Amino acid sequence: PATQTIKAHNIGTYSATFTVGSNVPSGTYNIAMVAYSPNGIFDTIRIQLVVP
Repeated sequence: PATQTIKAHNIGTYSATFTVGSNVPSGTYNIAMVAYSPNGIFDTIRIQLVVP
């Protein structure tokens, strides 16, 4: 999809947009998205990004 909304642990709603260059090989990529607060790491979300 053009954008993807991810909800984690009922803490909040997150959105991320990925732009993949034409030289990136097809495959599945493990990605960790980290949300920070003034006190440090607030939440971590792990997703798999599939590049066709």
